[in-house]
Order: sequence, then C-alpha cells, then structure tokens
Amino acid sequence: MGNALFLDMALTGRDHSIILPYCPDKKCKTTSGFALVDVVSGKVHKLNVQFGDSFGNTWTFLKSSVHFNYLQAISVRAGDFNLDGYPDLVTTLTMTKKSSSEDETRSVLFKNVPCRGNCEYPRTFEPNFYVLDTYSNVISTAFFDSNENGLLDIIGLRRTSKIGPNETFSMFVAENSPEYDAYFVRGFITSGICEKNCPPYGVKSN
Repeated sequence: MGNALFLDMALTGRDHSIILPYCPDKKCKTTSGFALVDVVSGKVHKLNVQFGDSFGNTWTFLKSSVHFNYLQAISVRAGDFNLDGYPDLVTTLTMTKKSSSEDETRSVLFKNVPCRGNCEYPRTFEPNFYVLDTYSNVISTAFFDSNENGLLDIIGLRRTSKIGPNETFSMFVAENSPEYDAYFVRGFITSGICEKNCPPYGVKSN
C-alpha cells in the first residue's frame, strides 16, 4: 500500500475521498491498482484503471531500491493538469522489457475521466504512457507551475548513473502545453485608497 492521497475525485464539493495506490505483491512485479475510500460511508471502491500500454506491456508502481528512505514508498501526486476541473495524477511506473531483463522507469500521467463499463465508481484514471516518455530512469515526479502561468508543469528526479552507493541524479521540468480551451490571467492593480491629501485618482477610505 502506498501513501494516501486526499482529493475530491468526482467534484462533489466534499474532500472526503482517499486514493490509495497498491500492489498485490510486496515487490510490485505483477500488477498495480488504485482504491478509493469514501470517508463518510466507509466504502472502499476499486477503480477500473488499466496499467497496460498499447504494446502489451504491463506497468507497475515503482518501489525503488536506491538507498533513500523517502523513495521506498509508492507516492502519487494530484493536480489539474488539463484544466477540466478534475484532479489528475502523476506518478512513476516501471516495466520489465520483454526483450531484456532491464527495467524501464517512466513518469506516467493519469487523467481523471468518466468510467465506462463495469465500474464501482463513476470516475477513474486513464494513464498516458507517452506524454513523458522522453525522460527515462525517473525516480519521482510531482506537479509544479514552473512558469507561474496557471498551467501545472511536471517536475521530476531521474537517475543519471548506475544503481549503487555513488548514484547521481538530475532534475527535469516537462512544460505543460497551453493549447487548452481555458486560460489563467493574473493582474496587479492598485486600490487607490488614501487617507488625506488625495490626488484626483485617489479614493477616500471614508
């Protein structure tokens, strides 16, 4: 079981849901999943999330073997990446290549979408394995508005050396594309309020 994440997945106006990433086996080698816990009712819903890509590969949560305690737990971050109002997720997944025994790790974006078919909950998460596929050996990722333009970018930490006691790491930022139907506008304005000897522009506070 990974770190718990509190969010309003279905935009009900209540932050009463807990998202729990989990693996059925200790090493996270077979499959992975998300469970949603309704704090009010106490019900646990298994979300219908597919961890297979278009090439038939099955991805699982990353339980890193590097020598840092904070990387031993499964961590998932939430943010509205596509500005539709619903919280999306980003995390790191791993996959063992069929052609070799090497593991590939990658940041994966999970879009919050309506659930179709046999669903325990009206919404689910749909993974996009390719939006961040240019970054390999990723250890950890999170949402971050690096340009301060109202669009959440993705910041990550990747390993730049072989696994071992002298590992080296580097950070990267994947900028979010602004090609959406909603935009963020920020402005700075002065109030014009003054107490005495006000110019024509000023507005008296009383």
